[in-house]
Amino acid sequence: MRRSVLTGLALILLLAGCAKAADEPRVASAAGASGTVASSSPSADVVTQYVAGVRKYVQCMRAEGINLPDPGPKGEVDYTTLGGNPKMDPKFLAASKKCSPLMPPLPDELQQKGDPLTPQQIEWARQYAKCVRAHGVPSFPDPDADGYFTRDWQSGLSEQESNKIYLATETCRPVLDGKPPASPDPKATGQG
Repeated sequence: MRRSVLTGLALILLLAGCAKAADEPRVASAAGASGTVASSSPSADVVTQYVAGVRKYVQCMRAEGINLPDPGPKGEVDYTTLGGNPKMDPKFLAASKKCSPLMPPLPDELQQKGDPLTPQQIEWARQYAKCVRAHGVPSFPDPDADGYFTRDWQSGLSEQESNKIYLATETCRPVLDGKPPASPDPKATGQG
């Protein structure tokens, strides 16, 4: 009997504690009434949406047999875990072609830019883009106003297209330093 009285008393205290906890004032937090955390800025929303899109891309690649790791906190995908040069793997190229529409464009908040370029360097970057287009890559983008190439335009390329880009960029690389294009090496393939 003593045991049942103690058990009953413990149960009453437990229920009373639960009821009281619901009536106590709540501590302010970043979570709203729904329990979701409020974002600290509009750019946080952009990054969150970007990472969610990258996760969908990674899931698609996995469904196609490409074992990519989860993206990092800023949406980085570590392709080095695949080993070798995945852009030369037909299975990777097929998966990339299917899944690349899911990959969102990199938001400005995550663009990594180096030191500011001089007006001369920005002009050389524009000339480099023209050179690459003239050497067989008509879709090569212009740099942004700061002279950087920020647009991702290489998703889902075939091996032949990758080789053509490699040759064009290597031929035009000296233009970034204000020099004339190099003579292309007809034996270069872009394969490491």
